[in-house]
Order: sequence, then C-alpha cells, then structure tokens
Amino acid sequence: MARWMIGALAGLLLAGTARAQQVELPTGVRSFGGAGIAAAVSPQPSGQPLKLFSVTVSAASAGYLMVFEAVSPPASGAVAFPLLRWCAPIAANVPYGFSWGQFPDLFNTSAVVAFSSTGCGTYTPATALWIGGQAQ
Repeated sequence: MARWMIGALAGLLLAGTARAQQVELPTGVRSFGGAGIAAAVSPQPSGQPLKLFSVTVSAASAGYLMVFEAVSPPASGAVAFPLLRWCAPIAANVPYGFSWGQFPDLFNTSAVVAFSSTGCGTYTPATALWIGGQAQ
C-alpha cells in the first residue's frame, strides 16, 4: 500500500490551520482534476462501485465545493439528493480538502466534483484554480 497525503494540496484545513493527515489508501487509487468548474471520475471497468476517497479545491472567490453522482456537472439551478451527494462552503484563496479516509464514499455511476458560487441547494458554476480528488 502506498502512503498518500490527503487533503487540500497535501494539507487538511481545520479551524483555519493547515494540518497534514496521513492515511493508508489501497493500491490502485488514482488522482483526478485540474483547473476549471468541475472534475469528473468514472469507475474502473471492473463493475465495482466508484470509491471516492478525497476531494480538494482552491479558488480565488468564496463558494461551495459540491460532489454529484453524475457523469457531468448538472445544469445551473436547484440540486438535491440523490444527485447532490455532498457540499461544503469554501473561503476565498484558501485551499480546502476533505477525506473519507479508509471509508470512501461509494458511487454507482460516476462522481463529479464541482465548484459553485451560490449555495448547497443551488448549483451555479464558478471557476476554481484547482478542483479534483482521489478515487478508485
């Protein structure tokens, strides 16, 4: 097993202080992401559910990090469970990361990590400097 640093750009922000969290992840975990409004990851062709281990975002403006069970970001507007699986507010210019560690979130289809300028109940695409995560 490989040791990985999980969290926002190798640090997890807790109470405004960057702290590293080291977690053992299984072999085969891959990173995904880049600059833009969203990053998508699909399961391996094995037929097993997608396992999402962590998400990260860094943006110049405040907004919301959202995780959807979908193959692409939804249209702008209201979103709810089961499409919206997770949401957290993000401060401007502060890298943020969240890890499910040894107990990843499971997705039947694909996962999309997106950045929104409005709120957890409404998706309005906004550009992030980095958005992505780790999945298997």
